[in-house]
Amino acid sequence: FLRSDSSSSTFEALAYEMPLGLMFWRAALWHEGREYLFHRVRELTRDSQQLIWSLKCSRNDKASVDVEVRGREGLVHRLPYFKTDCSGQFEVANDSLARGRLTLRIPGDVREELTTDTGAVLEMAGSHG
Repeated sequence: FLRSDSSSSTFEALAYEMPLGLMFWRAALWHEGREYLFHRVRELTRDSQQLIWSLKCSRNDKASVDVEVRGREGLVHRLPYFKTDCSGQFEVANDSLARGRLTLRIPGDVREELTTDTGAVLEMAGSHG
């Protein structure tokens, strides 16, 4: 997220489906020289067809972020990837110029909203949505 004072903030999230139906989540925000790691991540929307992903992330100190990333309609790339064991392929949807909105809440500070019209990258595999 580019800011009016020429600084930037970066948010990164990863959801990985593991064996036995377990999910691994990690989310991190780099904002104003600080790193915020979020261990509690709740998926609100996951739509691989429309390429929309929204999350609510929080920490023990009550800092939280709400994030939504949307692929550009009609401009989402769909590519086949091979499974690592070569047993077949799966489709990955990608938009490297997606729209993103992040709302940051830090205890004692005001709520801050960050947006980008073409600066978000979203890549999603799987078919549920």
